[in-house]
Amino acid sequence: MTARIVSQKPAFLSELSLLPPKDVAIVVDKIHRLAVDPTPDGKVRKALPAKMYSGVCRLRCGDWRLLYTYDDSYVSLLSI
Repeated sequence: MTARIVSQKPAFLSELSLLPPKDVAIVVDKIHRLAVDPTPDGKVRKALPAKMYSGVCRLRCGDWRLLYTYDDSYVSLLSI
């Protein structure tokens, strides 16, 4: 399986820079996994309600939640 292109919104990068180093390592590991498989186990990934957030998924990263969208060729990181 090929890795997808990962893009970040500016808000995501600024939020990531505010996290403690230990949590940054957890989030970065999850990002690497998303690049290969954006549909992990249902216990850690949840689709948000379509009325408000069409196509947005939430991924658990320790105490944080990573909001992202994906397609066949990309993963777009929106917010933490």
